[in-house]
Amino acid sequence: LFSANPNDEFVLYALGNADLRDLKIDKALQIGEKLLQKSPDNQKFILFYGYVLMSKKRFDEALKFLDSKANLFADKSNLLTTKAEIFYRQKEKDKSFAAFDQAVSANPNNVNALYVAGFY
Repeated sequence: LFSANPNDEFVLYALGNADLRDLKIDKALQIGEKLLQKSPDNQKFILFYGYVLMSKKRFDEALKFLDSKANLFADKSNLLTTKAEIFYRQKEKDKSFAAFDQAVSANPNNVNALYVAGFY
């Protein structure tokens, strides 16, 4: 599947996530940039790119990027969860907890927000 469709967006997304998991952050960043060129409004790709920037410790850039794309999210709970993780890694716990609270308030059924908040 991967070799037959190397430019398919979802194949690239899977490869980018594997690279991120394997701490191949620069490779994941390149894939994130390619995904956004193909589909700049795709919410999964936006969150992935924000997460990659966070992994590179480019926190301010990640927050600005996510804020610039916030209007694309009807349900902002996953976006807020990602921002909460960034704030936590910046050691801004008050902002982190506030963002987690906003994420759960935005969608109390978002299991991801509750799951991730449990780690912090």
